[in-house]
Amino acid sequence: MGGARVVLPRALPFGTRLKVRVRLPALTEESLIDAQVRWCGKLDAGFSVGLQFLRVRARETWGLNEF
Repeated sequence: MGGARVVLPRALPFGTRLKVRVRLPALTEESLIDAQVRWCGKLDAGFSVGLQFLRVRARETWGLNEF
């Protein structure tokens, strides 16, 4: 609930902050969540990146719990 693993075409450095656009089934609109890169690893095709969510609003917290 505090983050996500995503696969990207390029590596992101540790500590990079970004905004992640997510579609949670329980919510009617997309959510924009602040995140920070916690780890990054090479895959055969792309990179596996671990994101930690930052400042998640109550609405998104509820949507993540429902998911």
